[in-house]
Amino acid sequence: MPLLSPELQLSKPWQPSSVWKIFPRQAQAFDYVKTCKEEVHVFALEKNTEDGQRFYLVTTYIELWFYYK
Repeated sequence: MPLLSPELQLSKPWQPSSVWKIFPRQAQAFDYVKTCKEEVHVFALEKNTEDGQRFYLVTTYIELWFYYK
């Protein structure tokens, strides 16, 4: 599953609703976290470029583990 895919879903209907948002700035990611009802977290990721540009993923531990285990 590509990291930047806009429509990701967990495979089981009883699992929590999908939260998977990418932000170019850390402050934007933390502002979004404040609006979420789910227990979400911010993860910093780096693109594979020479400048090492980071972007920030907001999702739950369950969803992150679902796609990266």
